[in-house]
Amino acid sequence: MTAEAAAKTIMGGLKEAGIDLIATLPDVNLSDLLREVEEAPGILHVPLCREEEGIGVCAGAYLVGKKCAAIIQNGGFFNSSNAIIST
Repeated sequence: MTAEAAAKTIMGGLKEAGIDLIATLPDVNLSDLLREVEEAPGILHVPLCREEEGIGVCAGAYLVGKKCAAIIQNGGFFNSSNAIIST
């Protein structure tokens, strides 16, 4: 499966799950997926500077009724662990 096909598959799953806000961190390895997110109608894309910002953005958006996802690298998940625990 190509990166472009994988990005379309992931985006399809996010839409099917009802996700309407996606927070992302720039990453060359995820460029195809990030392009799909940016171009998706009906989905609010929130670019981030740091992984832990995504936890706060998604938590706040959830509190006002949004269904959220954060797209970050696996190392970024470790970086955001303090934000996850304290939230």
